[in-house]
Amino acid sequence: QALAIAPADGQRLQRAFERLRGGHMGGPPATPWPGRVLRMLLACAERSRLNALIERRFDMMWEAGLEAEVRRLLDRGCSPALPALRAVGYRQVIDHLQGRCDRATMRERAIIATRQLAKRQSTWMRGEPAGHWFDALGEGLEARVARQVTTFAAAAGLKT
Repeated sequence: QALAIAPADGQRLQRAFERLRGGHMGGPPATPWPGRVLRMLLACAERSRLNALIERRFDMMWEAGLEAEVRRLLDRGCSPALPALRAVGYRQVIDHLQGRCDRATMRERAIIATRQLAKRQSTWMRGEPAGHWFDALGEGLEARVARQVTTFAAAAGLKT
């Protein structure tokens, strides 16, 4: 089956790799992973802070030229049905550019869709076995992650 995946099909290649290493969404792994895996999960512990960051990020993307970027892609003939243009944010900007909603509605929908995506990601991560959680906005994040990597490497007999 793996040979049937086109080399340029990044989504399917990534999914095939995920199935190899853990198979979470489609049952057991196709083959056992030959080594140890350090699962580190980075999430925002406070939803209110995450929501504010999502809004700020969308506004920054808008100010940095998101509308012009999407317009250029559409003008070049890229179909809105392409996976990249169906992504959260792009989808809502396309609706705005095609006259299906005004800018304020587009912004609100993009932010809501991003919050929903963050919630789905958080739900998925909670089911990740043996994961080491880190608060993305917590103090000393780099040092805590470095300690976890060092501890894992030492237990596996690896040099750091």
